Amino acid sequence: LWWLGFEAIASFFTPYVIHVLHGSQLDSGLGMAIFTVPAILTALWFGKLYQRHDPRLLLSLTLALFALSAVNGLWLTTVWEAFLLLFVAGIAWGGIQVTSYPLAADMLRGALVRSGRSAADAHADGVELHGALYGGANLVQSVGLMVAAPVAGLVINASHGQYQTMFIVCVASLLAALALVLSFGRVTVAAPLPDAVTT
Repeated sequence: LWWLGFEAIASFFTPYVIHVLHGSQLDSGLGMAIFTVPAILTALWFGKLYQRHDPRLLLSLTLALFALSAVNGLWLTTVWEAFLLLFVAGIAWGGIQVTSYPLAADMLRGALVRSGRSAADAHADGVELHGALYGGANLVQSVGLMVAAPVAGLVINASHGQYQTMFIVCVASLLAALALVLSFGRVTVAAPLPDAVTT
């Protein structure tokens, strides 16, 4: 869902900048750079927060921040306003990316423990299943990317070429993702195993 939200904007960002904000293709490229840089910088330090705070809360806050940034896209009038919102959205995106995969891994490990496995066995099984988890993550990412442009395109066509309506698709998908994350049960962050178990 958050990949659908991201790609709904990315697919039509250049025509949005040109036709709605009266910018240039260069402005569009700069906008993507302004989005990417804070996402990378956030990712570099955001992982430290994962062990210290409820990962559901972290993911929920970053999804909400991304949605808040996107909804403001409906009313932008200048490229500079877009740059500011892209910077904020980049921070949110970095947090989403860094939190989501370890959260899925911890949820998998927790499910294994609840099924009767010991913490050590759940850790070992979880490691073996990381390939499947990674493949699954890439599969759902691909589905989001494939679906986003047609869905956003239909919405833009229905609004008679109002490119800013792509933000409606983004916000709707992010709010759906947020609702799903909030529905998760309590997630226990995996603590490092003793050396005797890991060696």
